[in-house]
Amino acid sequence: MLKDLKVPDGYSSNISRGVNLKDKKLTNLKSHDGHILMQDILPIACRASMHSVVQAEVVKLVCELCSFFKAICAKVLDLEELDDLERQVSKTLGDMEALFPPSLFIIMVHLVIHLVSEAKLGGSVMYRCMYPIDRYRLFF
Repeated sequence: MLKDLKVPDGYSSNISRGVNLKDKKLTNLKSHDGHILMQDILPIACRASMHSVVQAEVVKLVCELCSFFKAICAKVLDLEELDDLERQVSKTLGDMEALFPPSLFIIMVHLVIHLVSEAKLGGSVMYRCMYPIDRYRLFF
């Protein structure tokens, strides 16, 4: 699917260039491409590939996690919405722990819960994930 993917100009780089079908790897992607893959393309690809009830439950959980990351990386954050996101991601991760093996849940998975409180303290992730010179140019 990614080899034939076409996106509008400025949306992301040419992801299809980084697809190696022989080795089944993605290479030479920028961090923004990773965000696009996780927040927009992965939920669509998962929904298109489900065939059973168990797969539907997995797809639902993955899509919930992807929508959480999309919401937390938005330009504008609402404090009430962040409280809802915190409750939702806790429930999603709890459901994932019931469905997936315990070896999947390392400390990095747990840290997702703390992203909401970090966003409450520091503001939008979008403005903190850039070099200082880019942040300066954005506001002046």
